[in-house]
Amino acid sequence: SSDDWGGVGGLEIAVTNSTGATSINSSHKTGGDNQAAHMLLEANGNITLKPQMDMKVLFQKFYAGTDDATPILQDLEYTITGDTDSGEEISHIAHNITMDATADDGAGTGNFTGIDVNVTADGTTGNAKGIDIAVSGGDTNTGMLITQTAGTHLKLAKDANDYATFTVADTGDLTIATVGDGDFDSDLNLDADGYIILDADGGRIELRDGGTRFGYFSTDASKSILRLFEAAGATTSDYLNIQTVTNGLTTIATIDAAGTNADLILDV
Repeated sequence: SSDDWGGVGGLEIAVTNSTGATSINSSHKTGGDNQAAHMLLEANGNITLKPQMDMKVLFQKFYAGTDDATPILQDLEYTITGDTDSGEEISHIAHNITMDATADDGAGTGNFTGIDVNVTADGTTGNAKGIDIAVSGGDTNTGMLITQTAGTHLKLAKDANDYATFTVADTGDLTIATVGDGDFDSDLNLDADGYIILDADGGRIELRDGGTRFGYFSTDASKSILRLFEAAGATTSDYLNIQTVTNGLTTIATIDAAGTNADLILDV
């Protein structure tokens, strides 16, 4: 049924006989021109959109404006006015996505993605962003929290073969790894407009190659120490040790655990 209220607009519900497809349209006209005609769905309970398998909930908008504007396709507004009582805790969530894939245990491979963002700005003059996050006003503010018990927490990829990963272990250990399709060409570059500060509360910064420790900096027993092990870390019993203590007193020592062959050669 439909009613345009004498040419000024109204609500139209149309059903296609062959498919059962239903469209609900609201319109508002002033002087024959279309104006904003808002539609409000207000329920004393949940509003559920439940498409059938292989179908989807589609939000579709066409925009052809040319003047200054900020068009928005989907806008979620959640206004909180109540004060939380003493001793109580309320966890507000504006948008919650839950995907339950526990039943997919077949022989094939299932791929599950909570959010898939694709922004294409080809042929335009401007700037494109996949996600823009701004958080402020709290006692603590976190732009993004990623919590998982196994696997990679963050993966930054140029393509399927070249990427970097950030992984946090259950002890809080953070591993930053680079992977490339070449041989030893996936560099990790730290380019700072200022100092690069290595601050290890454990008192040691280790130097490793492929997991093998070949040296370290330490502050053991109130000494500033640089120790380099022999032959790229082949053993840790033979090494060069440089340590500095009070008043700048510095000792350079070489250690040969099995003999007296730890010569110190100055080739000037």
